[in-house]
Amino acid sequence: MNPDRTAVRLPATAGQTSMFFAEQRAPSASAYNAPTVMHIRGPVTDSDLAAAGQRLIRLTPGLRARFGIDPETGGVVQWISREVPGVETVELPGLSPEALADYAVSRAGEPFESDEGALARVIAVRLGGDRAALIAITHHLVYDGVGYLALVRRMGDAVAGSLVGQDEAQHLDLVRRVVAGERAARDEDAEHWHQRVPLGIRPAPWESGDGDSAADDGRRLVPLTAAQTARLRHCADEIGTGLFAYLIAAVHRAMPVASGDPTYVCAAASVRPREGDWSDVLGYFVNEVPLRADSRDAPLGELAKQNADLWRADLRRRTFPFTDLAGRTAPGRDARATRLNSVMASYVRLPDVMERESGGVAMSTKIYPRYPSAKNDLGVRFFQRPDHLDIEVQWGRSLPAGLGRRFTHTLTEVLTESRTEPRQEALET
Repeated sequence: MNPDRTAVRLPATAGQTSMFFAEQRAPSASAYNAPTVMHIRGPVTDSDLAAAGQRLIRLTPGLRARFGIDPETGGVVQWISREVPGVETVELPGLSPEALADYAVSRAGEPFESDEGALARVIAVRLGGDRAALIAITHHLVYDGVGYLALVRRMGDAVAGSLVGQDEAQHLDLVRRVVAGERAARDEDAEHWHQRVPLGIRPAPWESGDGDSAADDGRRLVPLTAAQTARLRHCADEIGTGLFAYLIAAVHRAMPVASGDPTYVCAAASVRPREGDWSDVLGYFVNEVPLRADSRDAPLGELAKQNADLWRADLRRRTFPFTDLAGRTAPGRDARATRLNSVMASYVRLPDVMERESGGVAMSTKIYPRYPSAKNDLGVRFFQRPDHLDIEVQWGRSLPAGLGRRFTHTLTEVLTESRTEPRQEALET
């Protein structure tokens, strides 16, 4: 008998539904997978590691969430599965931390079956001596930026043997609240969004690519210095926009598109209710919020100042389903056409590393959820570290050749006001 036959099934949120179908269309079947690697040093046996992995999934309802099509309504539904996948154990003696990170990314490249299948798996790794690691590979449907730190904390608790089970009812209650908020937003915020995304609008197309090279996918990590980060904050404070609006203006300014038409940068925004504490609930509770600019050729400070209030108004209405807006744009005529969410941007405050010690076992996790391939034509993630800003740019093969590197260079130039080549750390994809 199917153990999930009697599980409570709820409609997926608009954001989850959008991701469910976007994953089916993604050029890479693993575009939405991300690995989290916890380095462990101390007296931990193979059975201890396997038990920790099993405990993590069994006691975390969000990691057992599954999605599928309701045969009666045709809509996407979700439920919490009763099945707990086994933990794979591998031996990789002597592997360096850098090589282990690459191994984790390669394993994240193995696709999940997002239609009714498990969306999380755990790998226990023996590295020789007292070194080991626990790798959690999760599909984006079961975690978001808010829940990422909770995932790392729960991994540590699982290894320490102190993990407390989460209430499945709380997870389902959050789903119900988000869905109810989306329904209300369709009535309350439609007028605002129909002005911001007029019916039949065509976002600015990409510039021509480099005809001498093939389209590629890639990633660049640009670490700004503490001084550069402080200067950005000072500039944003001086014009009264706040750092987020200043960064979004920089993305608009650097976009390699033909001028004249409006540009849109979609912000990834949490739709978790403000009432109550939902930060420890793992799941994907995010919506794409299109932030429009009409005069991207203006100086950066002026562009940020012109749009900051409009973008704040957009973000206050973040619950309005993005799928309703995507259908309002005119279809593109050629390969240079862009979509409403061709460019995604997010801003997340994260520590560099999370460390803990329990019973003589030391655990350390580098906080950087790295996707094996791009989810959009162009994605920008701003990681606010304790003393500086890291900027990750990732692009896919659908972007005209050469524009990913061109954008990265221009964005760095815009933010640092430097005419020199940006300092970049190339990451293999």
